[in-house]
Amino acid sequence: MWPICQLREVFDNFDVAKFANGYFQQDLNLKSQTSIFTQEKMHYATTPRLIPLDDEEKLLTQFIFDPAWSFNGDGYMHLALFCSERYFASHFELCSLKPKQWILDVIINLVVVQLTNLERSFHKSNHHMMWYLPVTVSRQILGYPKLAEDDLIKMCHNYFGETNFTADIRHCSRIYIPTNDGGSHWFCIKVDMKTRMTYIFDSKPASRSNSFRKQLTRKVILGLHKVLRLQYGADYQQDVSKFNIANVERQPLQDDTDW
Repeated sequence: MWPICQLREVFDNFDVAKFANGYFQQDLNLKSQTSIFTQEKMHYATTPRLIPLDDEEKLLTQFIFDPAWSFNGDGYMHLALFCSERYFASHFELCSLKPKQWILDVIINLVVVQLTNLERSFHKSNHHMMWYLPVTVSRQILGYPKLAEDDLIKMCHNYFGETNFTADIRHCSRIYIPTNDGGSHWFCIKVDMKTRMTYIFDSKPASRSNSFRKQLTRKVILGLHKVLRLQYGADYQQDVSKFNIANVERQPLQDDTDW
């Protein structure tokens, strides 16, 4: 078992995405040379080339997957969103990064926090243009499709605004929303404010599931429209619910054996 004093030194710099093993896990990697966020128009599908781990990252990886900690609830890591609310992952949750495991919401949310912090670092005025929303947003929209005013207010308070994941709507160019299709598969929704299009990144498209995921996407976008209208009022001038929806034709794909 690894000494906690050594682990604490590297926890704050832990790159969650670097250890991932599925579509979201591989392609949300901040250091990956091919990313689903920037390679929509790739001429061919490609597998991201991941940078090897350094010594500290190897130490932390060994700790995470150390069998001695498998049933120990005392191991946690945390990330801060703009030095305010902290997002946590237990050792059990981090173990969902192992191959052939169902990736958990909390891991994707940690990646969202990292991407948001990175994007914010490029725009000190809090006018960052790319917004990454946590899984909770799509889950709440799909779980409560009617979205009463109280629900919308809570979503605005918890996830939107300069103290959360978004900023000035007038500067927004893209919004990324990780979404689950009902418990078995993750895909990512991209709302492009410039082209007025909504794209679906799906690592395992199939004719039977494409139409279903497009229906889910339409519901998520309709809910997003309601939240943006409430949060930003007159500054929200583009109705995202009217954007056309399309699947990305060329994108990294999972092997049939991948989960």
